[in-house]
Amino acid sequence: MRMYKPPHVGELITETLNELNLSIDILAEKLEMNVFETEQLVNGNLIITLPIAKRLSMTLGSSSSFWLNIQKNYYKRSSIENEFF
Repeated sequence: MRMYKPPHVGELITETLNELNLSIDILAEKLEMNVFETEQLVNGNLIITLPIAKRLSMTLGSSSSFWLNIQKNYYKRSSIENEFF
């Protein structure tokens, strides 16, 4: 049986940006972050903090808890895979 693999938060951000026709530059501005930090977030090299989750919520929708839980579930699943594989 194949196990469910939660998406990385960057994948969801990218999908949402495409749906809203927004660029990384615009997202960075709306998140009050520089473009480099925003790219790091999308690429999975920057952890979502509560302030970032709140700004993602205001900019892209969903709750701040949603964004934090997506990240938590991804890393939880990744740690399980690393433990067993």
